[in-house]
Amino acid sequence: MARGTASVVWRALLWVLAGGALLGTGLLTVPRLTDPGSARGLELVAFTPFGLAPAVALLVIAIALAVAHRGGPRLLGAVLASVGLVATALHLMWLAPLFVGAQPAARGEPLVVMTQNFEYGDVLALAREVRDRQVDVLVLCDMGTKQWTGVQESSIPNDLPYVADREGGAVAFSRYPLAEDEPITLHGGGSRSVHITTSPLGHVTLYALHPAQPYRPGEWQEDGARVVGAVGAGLSGDPDPTIVAGDLNATLDHWPLRALASIGFTDAVVAVNGGFQPTFPVGGREQRFGITVPPVFQIDHVFVSRQLVVSEVARVATPGADHLGVLATIRRAAS
Repeated sequence: MARGTASVVWRALLWVLAGGALLGTGLLTVPRLTDPGSARGLELVAFTPFGLAPAVALLVIAIALAVAHRGGPRLLGAVLASVGLVATALHLMWLAPLFVGAQPAARGEPLVVMTQNFEYGDVLALAREVRDRQVDVLVLCDMGTKQWTGVQESSIPNDLPYVADREGGAVAFSRYPLAEDEPITLHGGGSRSVHITTSPLGHVTLYALHPAQPYRPGEWQEDGARVVGAVGAGLSGDPDPTIVAGDLNATLDHWPLRALASIGFTDAVVAVNGGFQPTFPVGGREQRFGITVPPVFQIDHVFVSRQLVVSEVARVATPGADHLGVLATIRRAAS
């Protein structure tokens, strides 16, 4: 192939790659900025953590195009490079809290909180996890009658004898007494606010939540507003430390969880600079084109208010479950 022809082919390939990178960057950046209300838009927001790769690719390819051309094509390459640079900066800013940030000092004995979507899963294995990991508070979400019956017949009620016992939705088990069980009406089921008394953290307010899934966008939006409203109102009228736990059916890029962060809550993974820790799907239950989908969405969470510090966090693989559980060790802030 002649040198001139090879140069033309190479430049054409770069333009094709730039187009693909621009498309990927747009799909994984614009929804995060605009908070779309459609099911497809909410799904795209959930993929935001993967947007750094096409943004960087766009930046590099566009720089190569600007170098390889003159005149108008060089200007277009420079414009694309600018888009790639801005998108890269945005994604770095969005991802940074998962990896870097101050970790406040903690004091006192811990409270170990675990949340698990338990629509599916081995009850005996879950009970062993609760016992072996010395869980103090367990939030179970999305249980049907069979799972609920199995949990009641397991050792969990013996280890955690206090329970806000509503079938389905979100159920809270505790080693310490519970008081003032207050239901929160969500489309995702029986979510609630409860008060844990005499815990190592003192008196604690716990929100055990399971909002609607994003493939029901209208209900998801309504539940998001109710969660933020209820937690915000509770925080303003209650000086006690507060924990929010459950399958929240939202990632840290979705607006309801950004709203929680804006009023002073910190996600457990963010608190320990734990990196990207997706929790869904697992267990081989999600397949596309015959390929098992690995965990890609971080939708199960433990959040804490400013009076509290998360010192450790881990994901828990309960056999048979389609979500990983989240285990957080929580202490009082030192100051």
